[in-house]
Amino acid sequence: MNSRTTAALAAILAVVVGYIVLIDRPQAQRAEEARHLVQMAAKDVTRITLTSAKGAVTLVRRDATHWDVASPPLGPAASYGVTSLLDSVTGLIPQQSLGTAGNLAEYGLDKPAVAITLTAAGGQAATLEIGKASALGSTSYARVQPGGGLYQIDNATKDALTKSAADLRQKTVADFANAEVQKVRIVSPAGTLVVDRLAGDRWRIEGPHAWPADDFRVTDLFFPL
Repeated sequence: MNSRTTAALAAILAVVVGYIVLIDRPQAQRAEEARHLVQMAAKDVTRITLTSAKGAVTLVRRDATHWDVASPPLGPAASYGVTSLLDSVTGLIPQQSLGTAGNLAEYGLDKPAVAITLTAAGGQAATLEIGKASALGSTSYARVQPGGGLYQIDNATKDALTKSAADLRQKTVADFANAEVQKVRIVSPAGTLVVDRLAGDRWRIEGPHAWPADDFRVTDLFFPL
């Protein structure tokens, strides 16, 4: 194979890769997102209002990763719990579309079992309402406002959204995932101990002669937090 042929094949490969990256993959992603019942990205949501059998709760975004419970009992919200809540709504794909709801009471949507409203910074809002279980048993009726279409969704969504303010409150001293911890510093009368994360769950003790640390013991230091 001469250099001219090699260059031509490389150019063709570059075009194919460029098509996949710039055109085909984004189109597939947009097609997948279009199937979502709620057309709002989780990162754009700044306020959540949730009503279920466990009561009403309002959550407001503090920054990119932290939330606060804005209804009694007030306090910081568990980031993981709020993220899970958002993913359950923004990633929801209905199992079936049933057209427009006529008699809301027939589907339990006159008094929804769960209603959650997501509000974006610009004021745009979307409300997901979940009614009673369908005849299939494994699905429930739902609709989104604005829109008003009637859908069947998996019952797991209703269960995931049935949360109280207490369920969503931060119950630990610090709100972070274990994987986010990169350094641990302990100060005591005996001195200062600093441990650095190397990779994964491997740790090293800082000092003139760095020693590998007991990975499980290091994790035990901050796991209860």
